[in-house]
Amino acid sequence: MDIEIIKVSLPFENAPEYANVYLVNSVMIDGGFVSKRSLKELEEVDVKDVLITHHHIDHIGIIFWKEVNAYMHDEEIKFLEMYYNPEKFVKLYFDWMNKYGIKFEFVKPLASAVVKEKVKVIAKINPVNFEKLFGFKVILTPGHSPGHLCFYKDKILFSGDLILSDTTTHVGYYPGYSENPMKDQIDSLKKILKMEIDLICPAHEKIIKKPEKRILELIEHYKSRIDEVYSVLDEKPKGVVDIAREITWHRSFDKLTGWDKLLAIGESLACLKYLKSCGKVKEVENGIVKFLRN
Repeated sequence: MDIEIIKVSLPFENAPEYANVYLVNSVMIDGGFVSKRSLKELEEVDVKDVLITHHHIDHIGIIFWKEVNAYMHDEEIKFLEMYYNPEKFVKLYFDWMNKYGIKFEFVKPLASAVVKEKVKVIAKINPVNFEKLFGFKVILTPGHSPGHLCFYKDKILFSGDLILSDTTTHVGYYPGYSENPMKDQIDSLKKILKMEIDLICPAHEKIIKKPEKRILELIEHYKSRIDEVYSVLDEKPKGVVDIAREITWHRSFDKLTGWDKLLAIGESLACLKYLKSCGKVKEVENGIVKFLRN
């Protein structure tokens, strides 16, 4: 199998510098950032068919600029509207903020993620049916997003954001996502762990040559994060922002960038929903939802 990697630059301050776009024979996996700048990095590529792992802004750019056939999960397709009709999602996020007592200052970074250029989908969007696509096995791996997909062929896994080589993929509880995304993420990793894989080609960072070792590291990371969230709870109800402040991130919560604070809050919520599903945590509501040990 011939694999070419195109590293598409990303405009984020505290995120990967580039996204990996893979060309496997005549098929592209993921489509770069949603901007004309990214288009220039891909415009010389002669491709008609694109497999999309998920709907996030750094994976779908090509569908707005080229008349290709793109294949995505149904759960991801419905989120494409946020790029050309973001107002539809504003109410969902305001409801989310109000429910959990998340001040607007924490959600401001979402405004920077809104596409500044006017865009519309010009690709033909096709929902996947989980039969083989161009010789790839299609694997549903929710968690990071509700309909995240991996693609598998010849013992090589194209993992999207499910498995990265150096960093741990963010898993957060957001409007329209799963009720238990952290469980979804861990279950997805366990599913991949059962497969015979020689190499993992992630959507960012480096090729992973020891798949089992890396997957086990990630499962342990998420379990440790869940345990830490539980450890800061007691019999007195706490709001999610206060809980996030007590968790060990790569630096203290108050020193995180605005975007990283939002991710920390979303991931804390995902852990709390996981703990609630296990019967270890309960929610109480008095104006806003707070959490305490059950």
